[in-house]
Amino acid sequence: MSMRIILLIISLNCILLINAQNIKTLENNEKRFFVLDSLNIKESNFVEIEIRINYMEFLHNEKNSTLTIIRKNKDKLWTGEQYKYYYYNKENYDFKNIDKQTIIFDDSWEKVWNSILKNNFLNIKTEAEIEKRQQPLIVIADGNYYRIEIVKKKGTKVIEYYSPEVKLNECISSNMYCPDISKFNALLNLLRSQINF
Repeated sequence: MSMRIILLIISLNCILLINAQNIKTLENNEKRFFVLDSLNIKESNFVEIEIRINYMEFLHNEKNSTLTIIRKNKDKLWTGEQYKYYYYNKENYDFKNIDKQTIIFDDSWEKVWNSILKNNFLNIKTEAEIEKRQQPLIVIADGNYYRIEIVKKKGTKVIEYYSPEVKLNECISSNMYCPDISKFNALLNLLRSQINF
């Protein structure tokens, strides 16, 4: 049974604020995510591929959010860094008291990237695209938010989901066919096999 997915969450107003605070248009008309500017992260001109993984957990916990940036440079070497920060809404945030660490990749990361390409994860439909063609399904969750950006010279692919784990469980228990939600969760699992976020 096909249904449009609507997420009712405790922090719904926080989620709306995330979309409202995007600034600086990129080449493919996707907007630059406000967290990048808040953390003073500049665009890099010396990379072949950049993967940005932003995870927000809408709880009043210290450093409840994580931004992970992975870059493949022109020498085909993968490097990365991770920022832990606090963001709840536009009145409750801390972009100054952050934890930053460098990520060291071994040869297994290239296999992860190849698996992303092989499984066609770059073509996963984002949640907004799914909502345009399906009827309502009400899911109550705590409001975890994921934004994954794949940045290349040709443009930026952005995939956003709210509480995808909860939605996948709901799809399974309701015997619904949810290929993109399933693939997004598989992508998260693949990324988390190498990175904690």
